[in-house]
Amino acid sequence: MQQFLRILAFAALVVPLAVYADRCPKPNESVKTEPYAKTFNCPATSIVVEGEKYPAEYEDCFDITPIKKESVFYEKGSKDRQPLTSVNSLLPNTEKDFKNRTWSVSDVQCKEKNSVTVVYWGGGNCTGCERKVQYRFNANGELEEAKLK
Repeated sequence: MQQFLRILAFAALVVPLAVYADRCPKPNESVKTEPYAKTFNCPATSIVVEGEKYPAEYEDCFDITPIKKESVFYEKGSKDRQPLTSVNSLLPNTEKDFKNRTWSVSDVQCKEKNSVTVVYWGGGNCTGCERKVQYRFNANGELEEAKLK
């Protein structure tokens, strides 16, 4: 009986791991990502987010975020897109754990007439996993300053 309980306990621990492992693609299997796009309209500018995410069944297999890549732009004038300064470029070199993450936009705050605050998520649930960047624009709609808040 005790041997049976040991086998049962071992199976209870191993079976969930095997089920999880089956959800990830094989090493040479290609995975089709899903494109997405979002636009946030603010008085200062419009923020455009474009990216690719992994399918929901694979979202835990590749990285700490389900996002393969993401690009963030601001629109100056009529559809003139310019890239926003990235979180990675604003982080100091002392923050090596966060420096090369894939940061995805989780919120855009339009609180002031000439600035926009973008909230980025870099995966995980930790201090530093979410960053806010304040972008300030001039009267011509050009980016003047980007700083971590």
